[in-house]
Amino acid sequence: MNPSNHKDIAAIKAITRKQLRGLGASNYHAVKVTEFLDPIGRQGHAYLYAIKEVIISIRSYRERPRLKPGTYTRLETVLDTLIDLLGNVLHAPFSSTADALTSQLSQQLIQAMAKTDASLASLKLDAAEIDSEYVLSGDQS
Repeated sequence: MNPSNHKDIAAIKAITRKQLRGLGASNYHAVKVTEFLDPIGRQGHAYLYAIKEVIISIRSYRERPRLKPGTYTRLETVLDTLIDLLGNVLHAPFSSTADALTSQLSQQLIQAMAKTDASLASLKLDAAEIDSEYVLSGDQS
């Protein structure tokens, strides 16, 4: 893969409703979780929403008492992918008695895992967008 053609993982901080549908959300739920969010931009004819705000909105939506288990599971899958896409890294607090080399290597491992998770999430997002275009075009051979 040519790095110049690949999206910068750190730059992916926004998502469209179409991408949410591609990640597994229904059209209804893609609209519902972004309904009260302010768009941060546009991508073609679609609005872009901040991933952090979408995550908060999905977590809030999942708290509804009459939510069906299947819907909860679908939203959980979307939520996991969005969290991976953000690539948030939690640093493990090592005590002063821990070996310095072990601490350094573990931090490198955590950072490498975060980059891998973010790359995978980015690829899932691309695949979801392509899949939703395929489904919307009606070319189901």
